[in-house]
Amino acid sequence: MSRVTLILACTTSTLAAQPPVPPPVSTDLNAGVPSDWSIVSLSNAGWNWGSAVGYAGTGGLIMDCAACSSYEETTLWSPWLDLTNDGMIEIGFQCAIIGGSLMLPPPVWVQRDGVGGPAYVYRYGTADLIPPPDEVIPSTNNPFPPLDMGNVQWVSITYPFYAGLNNDSVRIGIGTGVPLGGYALLDEVTIGNLSTFAPAEEASDLLVLRTESSITLRSMRPIDRLEVIDLCGRVLRHQKVGATEAQLPLDGLVGPLHLVRLWRSGVPAVVRVAR
Repeated sequence: MSRVTLILACTTSTLAAQPPVPPPVSTDLNAGVPSDWSIVSLSNAGWNWGSAVGYAGTGGLIMDCAACSSYEETTLWSPWLDLTNDGMIEIGFQCAIIGGSLMLPPPVWVQRDGVGGPAYVYRYGTADLIPPPDEVIPSTNNPFPPLDMGNVQWVSITYPFYAGLNNDSVRIGIGTGVPLGGYALLDEVTIGNLSTFAPAEEASDLLVLRTESSITLRSMRPIDRLEVIDLCGRVLRHQKVGATEAQLPLDGLVGPLHLVRLWRSGVPAVVRVAR
């Protein structure tokens, strides 16, 4: 498999005229792209709606670059959001990344836009990308168009997002950049309150034990992996577990509050941890 350097170019934007709305906002894309959502493309190719390219054969978006001769980039932007009272939110979507003639599936990423313009927040993709993604996700290859929808591997993404400063007018983007052939699919985008729970010793499913130097997580189901996220959404630590107990050292973590995101049977959960 070849290694391809992706140059991620930002598009410029201005604050929208419509008043920002509080979350939650969502679209299943079954009937097309809602009027308050928008698609921005770097050049010629971009997200296109199709009635059967979404998750489970429903409506969704496809970035079809099977015949592209140069790098193409596109982003689906949410409505402008007022996150004054919802500084920590959860972004969820279904996606699929498929390699084309170069056998290298493109990345999918989360972006934010507001004061200072668009910025890339978190990237998902294959380990062969340069620069490497923040998180590796499953992918498929389809070097000979048209795309075979029956052999697409969908991935469910959940990302905890921190609005930060100037959070009264922010929008969220889900984008992809395709180098010389390949495909990306997007469906069921949701932006809402962060799905968290307060762990307690009486909880039967997950037990969180805290000491001055570490946190121990004990679960009735095996923990696949976990990661520590700061309130800017940056992944500070990550580790594979494969057991019902995991110990997380707290040394070196700066700040009063962090998030621990863990996966059990492929399903993510988020725990708030005070430093």
